[in-house]
Amino acid sequence: LKAFRNDSDINIVATPQILTMDNKKASIVVGENVPYITSQNTTTARQDYTNYEYKDVATTLEITPQINHFDVLRLEIMAEVIKLKNPNDVSGTPTTFKRKADTTVVVHNNETIVIGGIIGQDSSSSEFKVPLLGDIPLLGWLFKTRTTFHKKTNLYIFITPKIVDNPAELASIYYKKRDIMEDVKKGSSAIVEDQLNKEPNPQHSMELTNLGFAGLKNKEYARAKEYFEEALKIDPKNPYALVNLGVTCERQGDRERAAKLYNKVMRLETTDQIVGGAAAIESLKKLAKENLDQLKNTQKKLKE
Repeated sequence: LKAFRNDSDINIVATPQILTMDNKKASIVVGENVPYITSQNTTTARQDYTNYEYKDVATTLEITPQINHFDVLRLEIMAEVIKLKNPNDVSGTPTTFKRKADTTVVVHNNETIVIGGIIGQDSSSSEFKVPLLGDIPLLGWLFKTRTTFHKKTNLYIFITPKIVDNPAELASIYYKKRDIMEDVKKGSSAIVEDQLNKEPNPQHSMELTNLGFAGLKNKEYARAKEYFEEALKIDPKNPYALVNLGVTCERQGDRERAAKLYNKVMRLETTDQIVGGAAAIESLKKLAKENLDQLKNTQKKLKE
């Protein structure tokens, strides 16, 4: 007689993500097409033939968002997970597990909700024995093994909507997804878990800063500001984004915020861990001081 217990705490089935517009339905299906035998016949010439129908065995997400006031979203959601009971089944009539949640919820922007905890429980038992000897009363247990298997599945579906207000936020999302694809190319394992716990990449902050600087040069101040602010969400101490956001605010007439940004640059510690190293940050500090002094002189003249 053998007894054992095996606990598997968490397994992430899939993390489908999709981009859509307000009040527009979007769907994504991640999985495979599995052939099912629909009929088998023999012709008059004694030739056998089989008809197949392909069905999706996949994770499906359908969502229709409606954005309301104060960044509150109404979401119509259909989430479905279909898995093969035995992935190695070649019988032509595979058995599948299906779990589905169909609901409508109201949630705030960037807030995670759980829309379903679907519990399933399977039990099975099997017995292996030595012929004849395993049938002997009492002593037969020395020659046979009985196994009882219990499996409980609790599927939780988490939804986190994010409103993308401008191209800068969209660019930030793109850079994150690009990192995931780079991990896929490298053959990284546990990609989903790694990305969920991954720290923001400072390089993304610099790339967004470059996009903002392009807007600043073209005098597209509103667009430039969006990119600089998105860059600072990733790296609040990015001196390039701080200085250029200060310049942008100054051009837009927000001198008070510009002064705060210049002061923040001047308080940064000198470090080699930025593009250009310690020399670059010292130059940026000098530029911030010059801009701040010029800003103070301008304000002084306006008062006079």
